Amino acid sequence: MSLFSSDVPVAGPYAPSCSSRTADGALRGVLVGWCWTAAFRDDASPAMHDGRAVAKPPSLARLTLKNSAGFAAFLGAFAAATCFCERTRRADDAWNKVFGGAVAGAVAGARAPLSLRVVATSAGWTAAVVGG
Repeated sequence: MSLFSSDVPVAGPYAPSCSSRTADGALRGVLVGWCWTAAFRDDASPAMHDGRAVAKPPSLARLTLKNSAGFAAFLGAFAAATCFCERTRRADDAWNKVFGGAVAGAVAGARAPLSLRVVATSAGWTAAVVGG
């Protein structure tokens, strides 16, 4: 049984569309970003940035927007890729979540040098936490 299981059908006439699942994931990401900023605001503002001393930390609004956008992209990509895989394969199993985790890992690493290890780690942890 999955940690985040629900009774919503994956296929059939009552299954939500991939676009609504993607929007749901993105909105959840915005909420997670707000919570992340509230919980780790002091830790998220380093005194050094790219080897230079930062005169003042970023504003709370900018930090909240940055965190919310990052989590929204990550969770939206996960939801979209998982739904695409479920619809393509016509199966609801852990492999869909592994694929979603790999895509989410690629999105998360898009601004940094991306390695296969980053994608594989993201896919593995996502499947372990969310998968069935």
